[in-house]
Amino acid sequence: MSGLDVRRPQAGQRYRAISESLWTEIRNGQIPPGGRLPSERTLATRYGVHRLTVRRALQELKGQGLVYADRRGTFARERTALASVDRMAEAPAQDGFPGGIALRESDTPRVAWFGFAPAAEEHRTLLGVEAGARVLAHHHEVVEGDRVVQVATSAFGSAVVAEVPHLLRESIAAAAGREPDVRDAYRWMRDAGLRPRRRDSVTVRNARSEGEGGAGVEGPVMVVYRVVRDQYGRSLATTRFEIAADRAELVYG
Repeated sequence: MSGLDVRRPQAGQRYRAISESLWTEIRNGQIPPGGRLPSERTLATRYGVHRLTVRRALQELKGQGLVYADRRGTFARERTALASVDRMAEAPAQDGFPGGIALRESDTPRVAWFGFAPAAEEHRTLLGVEAGARVLAHHHEVVEGDRVVQVATSAFGSAVVAEVPHLLRESIAAAAGREPDVRDAYRWMRDAGLRPRRRDSVTVRNARSEGEGGAGVEGPVMVVYRVVRDQYGRSLATTRFEIAADRAELVYG
């Protein structure tokens, strides 16, 4: 039996307590690399919750790239393909949103798209929104010459959109044809009384995944899933970075 009491968090946060508990077991080796996680039924009994709560916890782990699922069940990723910046770190203050790689003089950052759109599956899971829900999405690229070296696809949660009016203003400006500027998004969050903290999960893939609205990163890529939450545990924003292998050096402020 787990020593975690998931009945203490608010009902909407129980799945997050379960996902944190399972990730601790994976990180500590209680669930070995490639090992199968207990079934939904077993986990529901262990934590005393409904199976749908367990399923949402597993979806969050999957969305962060920490586990994968097939017809046999859910499995922890091999350590050769997985690392985690597990500590909850302060969201960067000095680096502009969305952050990521150290920029070189030859790099050109650009916003490919910013506005409301249906949430991608990985963002739905991490933000806790239903299928078909529209979120404020941000697609950012870093280009070196003719080559895309980083793609960052972000989605903002409804709470931060409601409490940080600058985001909505920039989306309106983008719809009017002006290039949006949300580099100060983390500062705006702090100015609104929020304390954004991030958690990054890192995987390595040999082939690129198609970006949303951009050219994508060619060749081997490092994929980083970033979740930014506030002091209340609410998901403020999620970002999926794809970074060219030879530029796979993240900057943490």
